Amino acid sequence: MFMTYGALITSKKHNTHVSGVPFVGAIFVLLGFILSPIKWLALLALLDPGIWMIPVGIIKNKNSEKQKKQDIE
Repeated sequence: MFMTYGALITSKKHNTHVSGVPFVGAIFVLLGFILSPIKWLALLALLDPGIWMIPVGIIKNKNSEKQKKQDIE
């Protein structure tokens, strides 16, 4: 996970793209903890920054697509 964040930061500096697929693992961790008999473990999944990066990434992607469309017009 830390390597993914490091690659993301480096990609921003060098204007390249790094896949966000490793962040999807946070969803599986959350589902696993929700399905476990010990429900408070689901709160631990909320501490994983990857679970918060998914909606942030989607919003940023939509905003950049809108910006590209406006630049074309």
